[in-house]
Amino acid sequence: MAQPYANRLPRPFMTDIPAQRDDGTWARHTTMIPPPFANCRLGGLLSRGAARRALAIAWGLRLFCSRHRFAGAITTGSGPGTVFGLLQALPGFRRVPHVMVDCLWYAETNPLLRWLARAKFRALIRSVSCFVVWASPEVAGYSQVLEVPKSKLRFVPHHHTLEGYGFAVCDGGYVFAGGDGDRDYQTLVEAVKGLGVQLVIATRRREWLTKAGLPANVSVRPMGAAEFRRVMAGARVVVVPMKRGLLHLGGQQTYLNAMAMGKPVVVCEEQGAPDYLDDGVTGLIVPAGCVSRLRAALTRLLADRRLREAMGRGAAAAVQERNLSTEGCMKRVVGLAYEQLAQSARGQSAVMAMASELDPPKPRPAVTEAS
Repeated sequence: MAQPYANRLPRPFMTDIPAQRDDGTWARHTTMIPPPFANCRLGGLLSRGAARRALAIAWGLRLFCSRHRFAGAITTGSGPGTVFGLLQALPGFRRVPHVMVDCLWYAETNPLLRWLARAKFRALIRSVSCFVVWASPEVAGYSQVLEVPKSKLRFVPHHHTLEGYGFAVCDGGYVFAGGDGDRDYQTLVEAVKGLGVQLVIATRRREWLTKAGLPANVSVRPMGAAEFRRVMAGARVVVVPMKRGLLHLGGQQTYLNAMAMGKPVVVCEEQGAPDYLDDGVTGLIVPAGCVSRLRAALTRLLADRRLREAMGRGAAAAVQERNLSTEGCMKRVVGLAYEQLAQSARGQSAVMAMASELDPPKPRPAVTEAS
C-alpha cells in the first residue's frame, strides 16, 4: 500500500507567506504557493481595490486546490488566507489543519457589517485549527467581540525585522515615530510642543503629509524601508503612539525593531505592550491618547542620558534573550502547526519527527484582563 503523502512530503505545510531566508525554519518546513496572475497587470483592468480582492480570491482558490498535496496550511489572517479558510468551511470537502497568523481584526460599528463579520468568523471557526495573535489581550477581545472560542486563539510573540540589513546606530538628538497603521500622531505632536527637541515622523498617510500648522520642531515625510531603518537608528528616543479603544493592538514590529537597535522606546498602548516591554526597565508604557503622560515620559528620557542608555541596553538584551527574531517567531509558528497536525487524523509519525529540530514549546504566559 502506498504511503500517505504526508509521510513522504519534505515540507508538509503550504503557505502564502514567503520565506525570508533559504536556510531558515520557514523554508525547511513550508512550501510557498505563489499567487496566480503574478505577471498580469490587473490594475489596468480593475480599480486597485477590486484588483486586490480579485487576486485574493484567485490566490485563496489556488491554495484550496493545492491542499491535497500537503499535511496542513499556515496562512495570513486576511486576503487569500481568509478565502482559503472560508472554502475549507464548505461542507463535503476534506479539510487540512490550518493555522492562521497575522489576525489583525477590528470591531465593526455598522450593524450590517458586524453581522457579516460574525457570519464570516462562524465559518472560519469551523475550518481553522488555530488563530495566532501578536498581543495576549486579543485572546479575550476577539473571543468577546467576534465570538471566536478562546481555545482556538493562541498568543505567539511577534518579531523584529532587522536581520540582514545594515544601519549605523547613533544618537542624532531627535525623537522618531513611524508607521501608518492605527497611529495617533496628533497626541505625539501635542506632547512635543515646546520641548526643544526635533520630532521626525515617517508616514505615508496623506492627511499628515499635507497637514498645515505643524509646530516648527515637527517634520513629516514618507520614507522607504531603508531610510526608515536609518532614521530610526539615529534617533535619541523612539515613540510608538497608538490609537486607543481598538480591538486589534498593534505597533509591535516598530517597537521591537527599535528595541533590537538598543533604543529607548515609549509605547502609547497599555494592553498589548506589556507582552514585550518591562515598563521602566526595557521601555516606557503610557496610556494611548494621553498628552500629559507622553510628555512626561519624553521629558524624563530626554533629560537623563544614563536612563536612556540603560533602557536601550535592557531592550536589546530582552529581544535577544527572548529570541524575538523572525527565525524565532517562525519556529514558534511552525511548532504550533505541528501541534495542530498531531491533534488531527492526518498527524503522521513521520511528519511529526520533522518537528524535532524546532525549539520545544515554552509555557504560555498568563493572560490577564486589561484594566
